Amino acid sequence: MIKTIFCLLALFGSVLLAGEISREHAQAVLDEIYGEIGKRHFDVDFAEKYRKHYLKHQPAILNAPNDGELATALNRMLEDFGDSHLMVQPPLSAAAQEATRQLEVKDGSSAIRPNPPLTGSGIDVLETGEGILIWRVEADSAAAKAGLKSGMAIQHILGYEITPTEGTEWFPIVRQLADMTAPDGLVYMNVSDGAEVTPVQFEAGPVKKQMVHFPGGPSLRGGYYSELRDDGIGYICFDWFTQEMIQLVRRDIRGKLKDAEGLIIDLRGNGGGLFHSIDWLASWTVPQKVTFGSLKITQIPLKLSSTPQPRGFKKKLAVIIDKNTFSSAEIFAAGIQDAGAGKIYGTTSGGQCLPSIFLTLPSGFRLQTIMGEETRSSGERIEKNGVTPDVKIEATAAGLAVGIDGPVEKAAADLLAAAEK
Repeated sequence: MIKTIFCLLALFGSVLLAGEISREHAQAVLDEIYGEIGKRHFDVDFAEKYRKHYLKHQPAILNAPNDGELATALNRMLEDFGDSHLMVQPPLSAAAQEATRQLEVKDGSSAIRPNPPLTGSGIDVLETGEGILIWRVEADSAAAKAGLKSGMAIQHILGYEITPTEGTEWFPIVRQLADMTAPDGLVYMNVSDGAEVTPVQFEAGPVKKQMVHFPGGPSLRGGYYSELRDDGIGYICFDWFTQEMIQLVRRDIRGKLKDAEGLIIDLRGNGGGLFHSIDWLASWTVPQKVTFGSLKITQIPLKLSSTPQPRGFKKKLAVIIDKNTFSSAEIFAAGIQDAGAGKIYGTTSGGQCLPSIFLTLPSGFRLQTIMGEETRSSGERIEKNGVTPDVKIEATAAGLAVGIDGPVEKAAADLLAAAEK
């Protein structure tokens, strides 16, 4: 049984498995899943408060024809729990392995397929009130050569029309599709520059993004970007809280960003990650000690605090968040805000912030389950509330099209003004 603590919003794909199952098997898995969640849930009255959801969904769960549908029925029950970071995946059987292989076939028999490591479209996306926008385009990437530019809105990708349907989280879907191709090896998109819609197709090419591996958890594409801006402000942006990402931060703080007049950490679209990466990041980017509230595991409160490093960054910090900032990224932003260690910019974060672990259960089912509750230093919960920025500001398509990212420019201007005092 694998146990690793995460504050990560994991995005799992579902695999439908063949083979009929019995009601007895479904009941055993239901009790296994429900029991494992109950062991670790932060609510001491879990059994009393959540039993109604168990009973409501039990008939559908017992009628599941196979393990894939059983996982789907179990996830519907978990959705009713109302807590983030709860997810069930079916066992990895021979059928699942075959389904995974089908995603990688090159003979045209699969609808979409993932790109090999270090290849892809070369774009990062950002969600605003105007839709899913192209945020950055890697220089010399396939997307850049195809004419894709910052600020363009993605309206169609690989056969999927991107619409603001209520309840559909298009951001993580588009981010995954941007690293996949059609069977012919091409990426197909329709993009809009505000005036007209243009169809674009191109081959995937070399990119800088690599696979990020979480011990006992998923493997996800993750990017890291940093620069010393022309105005002297340092800028760092990354997708996941991992040891590798923090090592890159440390490298840059001790290297090309060591003389920066201020530092921006951009956590828009950051899905969280390893819990202890939070204090590591603060230790290298904030000169004062920061306490990140209280993490309660099985009713035992744990305090997470940074240890300022002698060669860490010593000047002012700004953090940018948005609705797709989750988990560890939210805890970091909240800790910085509560400690007065930096100003927060952007839009309110996602409010999905419960520490979780990944378990492979005796039945073979895989479970991500919460194992605690995070309370920020102010006494408030991040879960379901999010982190409210000090300065509310959002990027626009028109701004990105001419190289202006509103939250970044506002944060940079405030950091420069502070440096001059």
